[in-house]
Amino acid sequence: MFDVVTYLDSFYIIDDPDDLLSETRRILRKAGWLAVELPGQEYILRRNYGWLPWGLDRRAYRAAPDSSYVYWYSRDGLERLLRRHGFTPTEWHVLPSPLPGGRVLDVVLRTHFRAARLVSGWSRRALDWAPKCLCLAVRD
Repeated sequence: MFDVVTYLDSFYIIDDPDDLLSETRRILRKAGWLAVELPGQEYILRRNYGWLPWGLDRRAYRAAPDSSYVYWYSRDGLERLLRRHGFTPTEWHVLPSPLPGGRVLDVVLRTHFRAARLVSGWSRRALDWAPKCLCLAVRD
């Protein structure tokens, strides 16, 4: 039995999240912690499709047609899924996106992270605009 199980930058590409969470519950001790990191849903859509990718890369979309994203989770959707499998979400945290190194883009990404972190305290919906989110849940 484990005290902590983490899914960092991987949960959204799992083919069968129900099966994965059932197995996670089986191997996690009672009152153990589950940490799930996800990209913000709106953030990923806006970063990969539309005017922003055109401005950054001169193309209308950045995601590959064979994208590995299997599921796009909102905060509410992930919470429902976790509760259905016997986990209680207790905390959400906004995490920064990895920085690509360009000076102007670095400033833009840092500013976006700080704004998303600030606004996420006011509204659950704001987490969808965060670069990345970390959900901490406890096993019932």
